Amino acid sequence: MIYIVIAMPIFIGFGGLAVDVGRLQMAKSQAQQVADAAARYAALGAANSSIPTTTAVANAQSVGVASNIDGSGVAISAADIIVGDYNSTTKVFTTNSAGNCVKVTVRQALNRTGSAPLMMSIFGAGGAQVTATAIAKCTSITTTISPPASGNLWLSGMPSNTTTQNLRPDNSTVWDNSGTAATGTAAAQRPLVIDLAAMGIQGGATINLEGITGTASWQSGSSGSNNTADGDAGFIVGHGVVYPGSVPTTSDNGLSNTRAPIGAVMAVFQSNSAPDGSGAPSSLDFGTTSDRDYTSVSPQLKQVFFIGDGKRDNGELQTITVPTGATKLYLGMMDAWQWNDNVGNFTTKLYGNNAVTLVK
Repeated sequence: MIYIVIAMPIFIGFGGLAVDVGRLQMAKSQAQQVADAAARYAALGAANSSIPTTTAVANAQSVGVASNIDGSGVAISAADIIVGDYNSTTKVFTTNSAGNCVKVTVRQALNRTGSAPLMMSIFGAGGAQVTATAIAKCTSITTTISPPASGNLWLSGMPSNTTTQNLRPDNSTVWDNSGTAATGTAAAQRPLVIDLAAMGIQGGATINLEGITGTASWQSGSSGSNNTADGDAGFIVGHGVVYPGSVPTTSDNGLSNTRAPIGAVMAVFQSNSAPDGSGAPSSLDFGTTSDRDYTSVSPQLKQVFFIGDGKRDNGELQTITVPTGATKLYLGMMDAWQWNDNVGNFTTKLYGNNAVTLVK
């Protein structure tokens, strides 16, 4: 009995240390997985943003919040998210705000408040924190575009001189026209068109639209109508209706309706066929803040969707998946009707053909 009493604390100590070792190894593995994911997502953000470091930090930190190390999420410090260049020969990472790599270091304290303490910490041993580092690289193609405020998305893909009444219920004399040319003054209310095939972007690929600057007005000369790319969140409209209580189900030229802030930058994917040759898909709803704060969106062909400034409220980059069969992307501005009196335009960058790899 005396021997058992003397030996019991030793046995308990060894047992506790064994548990600590297993816990440490699991936490280290989890930390590395988080670091790898955070570095990849941060590199994607940096390569697809006009403010690389800021976007890399936002993307990496969002991964930490959504992940789990030793039973809880992890707060990745901005100081541990660094944009730079990596030399694969010398294995040296160099800080460079214009680099194409991002280095992320993840740290998680195991003896943090609210967690089970480590047995080894009782004896003053180390292991109170796990650390993991990863470096990822991303390459992307970029093109600068200017979505016009007068761009009526419901004229997307329609032949020249197509007109639309915009579903306005109280004034049947208000018409928009697709113009006689794809560009220039004769474009009338034609939205901006991006040739995805020419950029090498196909269905299933992801793109980002970010760095949007400029202002526009949904009614020339109207007081308070100037807005940024996110539109006026206090004035929600659908195509043909103002302040709708739900997303409208009506359609125009085979293109779906939607609900979004007036003046917001919007887009729609299409194939080479005119959209009015088949029925419209269901309508997407962007009437609430949470609807517009999406991480990613996968619209169908002819399904109008919200872009805004291309970022979530936390600065994380929003990702758009190109639908199968899409050859063109049209961009314009949200309005209820009568795009012909809208003025201004936005400038943004479209990023595509992203290739993300872990380099360390």
